[in-house]
Amino acid sequence: MTPEAGTRSATASGWTPGSAQAVGFALLFIAVAFAAQLLSSGYTSDQGQTADEAAHFVTALMMFDYVSHHLGANPLAFAKTYYEHFPRVAIGHWPPLFEALLAVLFTIARRSWVALAFQAVVTGLCAALPAATTSRRFGSAMGVLAGLIVLAVPQLIFSVNTVMADNFLAVLVFASAAAWSRLFRRRDWPSALLFSVSAAAAILTKGSGLGLAFLPLIHLALKRDIRFLFDRKVLVSAALVGLASGPWYVLTYKMQATGFVYAWGLSYSGVALPRFAGAFALALGVPGLIGFLWSGALAVRSPLSDERLDLAAFLAAALAMLAIIVIVPADIDNRYVIPAIPVAAVAA
Repeated sequence: MTPEAGTRSATASGWTPGSAQAVGFALLFIAVAFAAQLLSSGYTSDQGQTADEAAHFVTALMMFDYVSHHLGANPLAFAKTYYEHFPRVAIGHWPPLFEALLAVLFTIARRSWVALAFQAVVTGLCAALPAATTSRRFGSAMGVLAGLIVLAVPQLIFSVNTVMADNFLAVLVFASAAAWSRLFRRRDWPSALLFSVSAAAAILTKGSGLGLAFLPLIHLALKRDIRFLFDRKVLVSAALVGLASGPWYVLTYKMQATGFVYAWGLSYSGVALPRFAGAFALALGVPGLIGFLWSGALAVRSPLSDERLDLAAFLAAALAMLAIIVIVPADIDNRYVIPAIPVAAVAA
């Protein structure tokens, strides 16, 4: 077989040199995340790192116990009884996907440490996804740099030892940005379905995932193609996301809103905007922030200049995730910028 024939065969089977490189990046950065956990005694410390961590863990444990030992019983009555014994059940305060995935892992591994192992995997993917995306356009060295930009973010690497949803949401936001870019480029039904699944999963992981509603608006404004917003595939995709995630928020909004630290309005946004802008700038660092702003200028000036890497899609995703936390008055916490970091790293 000639080298050309081998390349054609690999491409036809879906396995390309780029695929091998992406797997290599995933293994590399997941290993770095595990090493960070081990060096910081993540698996031997009995100290919770954040106030919300216990609620995520206990909620996942409740789901595991229900499926393992009480399947068929009234789930609401079971949750209330569980709360009486372990008053950190928070189902309804957050969407259920993150906790449901942990419950599945508990079922498979039957060990609590799997929750931290999952954090290492998703943290590694937070770095590997921008690394693989960037390397296809700029080469492996720039790919590694993009991954290191992510792992250098203090909030994100701190979260590797916490049972929290922010890093997982960051992975889903990145997947949504990539899927939206593919939909804009290909304009086919598989891409529309891929965006629907990834966006719905993000929204069902954490409320700030709702920021993805801004992604198409910002991206199409940068691309100067607002008409695509009314394309049948985009409308169907939006409807699927709404059907998958909307009912949960309608039923649980009052429960979620009771946990908001601030009130809706411009007074909150006026306080939140400089705080989150500062946290985002500190997360990227001076070189990363300059790169991010420079790529924004390029996207505005030449919206169709480089279709091999749709910078506008990743810029739009980062801005969308920052916009939602400035609008929704849940709280002001630097870790809320985490979902914007991997997509921003591609531009940076």
